[in-house]
Amino acid sequence: MKQNRHKFTVILLASLATLIFAFQNCAEVDLELGQQQAELQSHNANGIEGFLPEPNTIDPSVRIVFFVDQSTSMLRERCIQELDWRDTVPEEQKTGNTQTCAFTPGIDPDAERYQLIQKWIDSFAPYKDEVDVKFAILPFSGGIRQRPRAELGDDQKMLFLPANEASVYRQQLVDEQSSDKNAMMADMASNPLYMGTTIPLPVMSYAKNLIKLEMDNLNELGQLGNTKFHFVYLSDGIFKPKPKLFDRAKEVLGCADCSKSANRNHPSCSPYPPSGYKCEYKIGDKRVIGCLYHICNQYLYDVMVENWGDPTKNDFNLIKDSLAEIKNFENFYFEASINLYFVSLFPDRQQRYNWEPGDPYWSLFDKIKEEFPEEEYIEYQGGLDLPFTFGLPKQQEVHFEVENFYAINLNVSVDSFNRLQKDSDSDGIDDRQEASLGYNPNIQRSNNVCLDIITEKFGCDPALAVSCSPTFDFDGDGLNQCEEQILNTKERDADSDNDGVLDGHEILRGLNPNKDDREDFLAADSFSAMDHFIRGVHPIISVNSVADSFKIDLRINKEGYSSHTSSNGSVYYSPNFLIDIRSLPASEVSEYTNYFYPSRNWVVQDQYIQDEYVLGTGHKLNENEYLFVLKMRQAQHPSESYWFYKRVYLGVDKAESISLKLSEFEPLNLEESRED
Repeated sequence: MKQNRHKFTVILLASLATLIFAFQNCAEVDLELGQQQAELQSHNANGIEGFLPEPNTIDPSVRIVFFVDQSTSMLRERCIQELDWRDTVPEEQKTGNTQTCAFTPGIDPDAERYQLIQKWIDSFAPYKDEVDVKFAILPFSGGIRQRPRAELGDDQKMLFLPANEASVYRQQLVDEQSSDKNAMMADMASNPLYMGTTIPLPVMSYAKNLIKLEMDNLNELGQLGNTKFHFVYLSDGIFKPKPKLFDRAKEVLGCADCSKSANRNHPSCSPYPPSGYKCEYKIGDKRVIGCLYHICNQYLYDVMVENWGDPTKNDFNLIKDSLAEIKNFENFYFEASINLYFVSLFPDRQQRYNWEPGDPYWSLFDKIKEEFPEEEYIEYQGGLDLPFTFGLPKQQEVHFEVENFYAINLNVSVDSFNRLQKDSDSDGIDDRQEASLGYNPNIQRSNNVCLDIITEKFGCDPALAVSCSPTFDFDGDGLNQCEEQILNTKERDADSDNDGVLDGHEILRGLNPNKDDREDFLAADSFSAMDHFIRGVHPIISVNSVADSFKIDLRINKEGYSSHTSSNGSVYYSPNFLIDIRSLPASEVSEYTNYFYPSRNWVVQDQYIQDEYVLGTGHKLNENEYLFVLKMRQAQHPSESYWFYKRVYLGVDKAESISLKLSEFEPLNLEESRED
């Protein structure tokens, strides 16, 4: 067996830098490299062509739901003639006030929220040829004003619509508010035709079904993974009516509290009227035949629900659960992604309505923050400046950081017996052991289901394939569905423990893919399991006991930052790293040709990119296969990571010298969980 000791120095400029690897046989060569900075081009979020992604790039497909308050509180404040006026005036004004109610502007009398929606729609105009974007505008109210309404033919437009149709429907809603406003300014006693109370739950349920239907359609087309959903809740966050207003209405109409014994004989508490009481009443334009008991306890409630809406739906837990169901689509559909935004409209204009006794929250949004702490909360004070954009490019400073960089020789490593293990087929078992253990040394998965190392360590019955697929690798980490189930790793997360090493590589090197190896210490030395992996040493062997020529000697030092200004004015700051690899072990290995690429797609089984397979793509006799893997994060969006790799084949019998640029690195098309 021959050993090669390679020394090479790498200058890594993370924003399109130059990577140069110099391989020399049994020699040490230092290369002095200039920090050459090439022009940073525009590219999408997947890092196509190896370029690092620009910030806030929009997704190829976007769906936005504007869930917008259409209640009369948007138009005007309460007045003394209304049942809930006592909730909104100072204590000293609650008695002796006989003023006539005049129109007083409410939260959003000029429909600025709809102008804001139009600005959001218009913000996508420059990208109309690049992005499939649709908008659903869903106004919510209560009672007979609740939508969708059959008599309003345009309510059929409460769907995902292209920008032009969404703008037309938005203008219709503006015109409706203007019509109600003009009528109220002329006569506060007039009934609005379009705007009513605030009961969000029915339309929220409609929104949930609408989103699910759209996700179903996109999922069938294979486009769900490229689509970002946004749910924007625009309101003052106040519920009305509450049950106590129904009680007050009954009180005004002469209905007694029948739970009190003193009212036992009151006409509204007995179905049999005392002598002298009539059983005919006029409520509004309707003449009702019935006793006061029937009016108070049967008919009145139904009339209020019909006109105002059902107050039992204005329950915080019901709203919270409905929002949670919308957010939970991310778990129901593996590839779904949805963000929630809560926009509190004009907080300085909001009237502090009382909630139920003992409830410290006066606004829905106050309490929602505790239930959905990861979502966006915005106080909109006007001015029509967009409070946020949906991933649109904008000028900013952007910082990228290298989270992990490692080199792995898929055919050579130090095993648990402190020996240089030769693994021609990259299945985790030494060539010398394969035959004695009953495995084929030229097949990664001798039983056609599991990697040989998984079969040996964890057991793998070929019959398992009836409940899982050995031909699918959903997340691209090198492990198929059956192997992920055996290891209890995440089928849709290439780095289950988020430690910067792909799950498949962890299994090959004796690591735990469900535990952060940066914090795991298994050997009798001061090095973590991650340190062992970086050196190509099994995690239970002391690093100090391994011969230098058997170890990968990789050293990284940060050399400041490079900056670049892109065409849209964003300034990119990317770290420069000096990566010095003084030893890269190699060995004579057998030719490996019987390799197999698992698919990434359920429907089209041959739809995969061969170069993306991370557990060996075949090599010639005595040729070692190396992967150089780079994991990057954008500082502004730490939940988003970007993977790049370069595959290199080195002949063991000759010195090799190659030059690599970061632009030559391929983006790894991996799937990762959005949870850190």
